[in-house]
Amino acid sequence: MAQLADHLKTHLDELSAGSDSPVNSIRSEVRECCRTAADYRPGFYSLNVPTGGGKTLSSLEFALRHADQYKLDRVIVAVPFTSIIEQNVDVYRDVFGSLSNEIVIEHHSNLDPENETTVNRLQAENWDAPDRGYDKRSVVRITLRDQNQPLPQAPSDRQQCHRAGRSADSAS
Repeated sequence: MAQLADHLKTHLDELSAGSDSPVNSIRSEVRECCRTAADYRPGFYSLNVPTGGGKTLSSLEFALRHADQYKLDRVIVAVPFTSIIEQNVDVYRDVFGSLSNEIVIEHHSNLDPENETTVNRLQAENWDAPDRGYDKRSVVRITLRDQNQPLPQAPSDRQQCHRAGRSADSAS
């Protein structure tokens, strides 16, 4: 997880380099708060920031650093709207695509089976499966799933609920 958090930090540093705008100043403050909070003991935290304030990547940095600090197995990002899920997937793949195309697992009800890869499907169904080049502690299993129902309807989805226990969860 530390390697991925460091990779994200480098990406964020590159994005903010040379820009002193008021929005980037606020994004930097949000990011620093998230980085500090990652050391807090596991619990429930909220991040209330207006649109454009840097929530997507700042909350991911929190989750990665928190997972590393407490030796958690994965990061799960729960997002309430499919449109936001798809935006976040694009952002996360942009950040981690140079490391591996298996780091971000897109998993939601609107996922087109024609566009889903075999690797993505297998990883979404078996969270403990090791990824090529990473062990399960160093891989971010970003499962973006809209949670429209209190319990998943498919048996395979219900079987995965217990795996969320050793995860740093981030919800947008």
